[in-house]
Amino acid sequence: MSEDRKFKFENGQFINRVSGEAIPDDEPVILFRARDWHSLGLLRMYRGMVDDEHHKQAVQDRIDEFQAFKTNNPDRMKEPGVTRHIRLNGEEPQP
Repeated sequence: MSEDRKFKFENGQFINRVSGEAIPDDEPVILFRARDWHSLGLLRMYRGMVDDEHHKQAVQDRIDEFQAFKTNNPDRMKEPGVTRHIRLNGEEPQP
């Protein structure tokens, strides 16, 4: 898996590669995969909201990587939620 440039996953925690700080267990985190049809649009919207030019470039770099994945792997793209394996409101996940 291509690793995130800002964070690494180590000992069950996401760690900031620069500061060494872990994301606290009580802070929600979400992960978007390149195969998700909506991830590119989301990243493009986010880039438009970012003011810091350095961070904006980092987002653009990830957009480029997601676009390359989409171009090179059209058969792996999917609508999110097609596989109902996420537990919602205490319900058991579905296969």
